[in-house]
Amino acid sequence: MAQKLRIGYDQNGFLTEAHPKLRPVETNTAGIFLAGACHSPQDIPDCVAQASAAASKALGLVSHKQLTREPTIGVVNELSCNGCFECENVCAYKAIEHKEMRDRDGSLTATLAHINEGLCQGCGACAVTCRSKSIEVQGYRDDQMFAAINAISR
Repeated sequence: MAQKLRIGYDQNGFLTEAHPKLRPVETNTAGIFLAGACHSPQDIPDCVAQASAAASKALGLVSHKQLTREPTIGVVNELSCNGCFECENVCAYKAIEHKEMRDRDGSLTATLAHINEGLCQGCGACAVTCRSKSIEVQGYRDDQMFAAINAISR
């Protein structure tokens, strides 16, 4: 189930949190929270405390009229992606998927990287790793960054 939901787990099979101090009940997959024995062996008071924290986080998500996503997400240029999937290896949020490209006859022509917008947190690790420079993070394109640097340096 952890693999299907793209949640990290340790060598003992327990699910791992995003950050032990800053995000103790959150996973790297947005909207999935940890509580109780799935995280580690715990006694009942600790399970109840984690369940309360997880419920509070979940309520924070569903209490709004609309769900929002990170505005700065990675985008793959399908024309230049070579399908090396180095980006998939560095994505902490497991947002990189394989996208099969087919011709009119239905024959497989290429398998390219595709970024799941619901999982992407816009960290940019994929863009930095991409050797073919086929991934850009929205709002952080090279030309935008150079323009900002030039404006500051004046």
